[in-house]
Amino acid sequence: MNIKICILLILFSKLCFGQKFNNADTCYQEEVYLYLNVDKMPTFSYEKLSAMEYIYNNMKWPNEFEWMGTIIVSFIISKNGDVYNTKIERGLCKLCDNEVKRIINSMPKWEPGEKNGKPVNVLILIPIRFYMDY
Repeated sequence: MNIKICILLILFSKLCFGQKFNNADTCYQEEVYLYLNVDKMPTFSYEKLSAMEYIYNNMKWPNEFEWMGTIIVSFIISKNGDVYNTKIERGLCKLCDNEVKRIINSMPKWEPGEKNGKPVNVLILIPIRFYMDY
């Protein structure tokens, strides 16, 4: 009986610890550089738009929008060009904050940043202004 339990435990441990992770999981566990500390900044060029043009062109203004101000958002551009780990560092209102996160998370791939000639994960911080033209 004890031998059967030991064999089951060994097999179970092989199943648990023998799993392989896909590239996305391992990529995001590597070092992340602040955008000021890389040799080449990540670049965004989707349909010849800048990142800010993409954000403002795709923003859906909440119907209840009555706020003016700036949201500071941070996110990481992976060495594969994917956007992940989006965080609102300084928010404005829940509707605005959620809309900014939605847009950032839906961005197409970026050209990754580089350090010493190799692609690296880069932390980006950007301000996004909400204002009304009266």
